[in-house]
Amino acid sequence: MTKKEAASFLDISVRTLERYVAKGLIKQGRDRAKTRPVTTYAPEDVEALKAILDKPISRADGTAKLPPSDTVGFRLDPLYVRRLTSEGSDHGLSAGEYARALVIRSLEDTREAEFMDEVKSLREALAQAFYALLVMKFEVSEEEAEDFVSRNIRRTGQRA
Repeated sequence: MTKKEAASFLDISVRTLERYVAKGLIKQGRDRAKTRPVTTYAPEDVEALKAILDKPISRADGTAKLPPSDTVGFRLDPLYVRRLTSEGSDHGLSAGEYARALVIRSLEDTREAEFMDEVKSLREALAQAFYALLVMKFEVSEEEAEDFVSRNIRRTGQRA
């Protein structure tokens, strides 16, 4: 198998495959081609590595964790790197580990954002109900009802 074929079969990048070779997880060979030698891998070695990569990793708490299927990388301004390093060290983490934790936390916090949106809509519905009750049932002027609702219901939501 060529380098590209092996990487494709393993569903990893060619660079990752090269890292696995450097770590000794797979051996590479050289075969002659039309114009120059090419790096090749024995199919049985590639299949053995695939089995390793597909096997779930055990965590300390006994649960299984699948190996990452992809990586994400980006560059940051040195100011942000210093802040990540400083704040990460406060938590006993490297800058990269702390950045990863922040990204994962922000992705998982969507439930909290959805909850806050629901609370906001409920608060607005409550404000409208109070307004209607004050105007229609208690015959309060529209201006007084709006003032009451703004002071007691809408403003409370802004503090939260």
